[in-house]
Amino acid sequence: MSSSKQELVKFVREMNASGGAYHTIRLADGLVLEGVYDMAAYLAHYGIPDDLSGWTALDVGTATGFFALEFERRGAQVTAIDLWQPSRFGRLREGVGSSVRYVQKSVFDLDADFGVFDLVFCGSLLPHLRDIFGAIRKLREVCRRRVILASAIDDDPRCADRPMCEFAGAYDPEGDYWTYWTPNLVALRSMLRVLKPGGRLLVLEFSKPTNDLLSRAYDAYSFNVIPRIGKLVTNDSESYQYLAESIRMHPDQDTLREMMEDAGFCQCEYHNMTGGIVALHRGIKA
Repeated sequence: MSSSKQELVKFVREMNASGGAYHTIRLADGLVLEGVYDMAAYLAHYGIPDDLSGWTALDVGTATGFFALEFERRGAQVTAIDLWQPSRFGRLREGVGSSVRYVQKSVFDLDADFGVFDLVFCGSLLPHLRDIFGAIRKLREVCRRRVILASAIDDDPRCADRPMCEFAGAYDPEGDYWTYWTPNLVALRSMLRVLKPGGRLLVLEFSKPTNDLLSRAYDAYSFNVIPRIGKLVTNDSESYQYLAESIRMHPDQDTLREMMEDAGFCQCEYHNMTGGIVALHRGIKA
């Protein structure tokens, strides 16, 4: 047995003994890196081209590298990013003789200077991010041809009266990660079912001030005054600090209008209130 093979076997045994990886990865000669999720049976549902020869691919939130290795197996030149130190992925890559490039990087730090890729893949990451729309904009910035966003969605009928995407704010100490959002497919279906053709969607939400001076004053009030009031009244400043931060993550007027148009609504428009601090969006179902 070669030294690289011995190192791979040692690595897999160490990982399995410590609880395994995020994804199950089947390696050569019956060697299996055990994981919490075995995605092999679901690959056909992701819309990944069978032949990626000549493509460049970016795997965002790669974890142990299941999808990165799969893209490479299909012929792509692959870059993978995650927040973890590269040592764990490096040992697996060297053991299997992979050429996948791993970079320790956040999705929010992506830009065209890092590279532009034919395929950008982001699996099971968005619910763990505080700024979902900001992350999607970053993925678009580095995508040349195709982006694939994959996430688990709750399809439980008991969730029918819950929002289509609600804040969770749950921390998993074992996995050392946060889950901020839980998408709900049942609620989305319910919204589509109850809206008749010609029906009108109205969204009244915080947005972006249109005047720079007002914007600076609004930021100063939101981040300096509101948390202090919260501290005085409820002895809790952090919740009000997060409230101000979460408002800033909301898409601006034009972005939300484009999202409504992409969802199939027509005659989409918005009306700014209080200088754009709040905006009323309207769309009609054709």
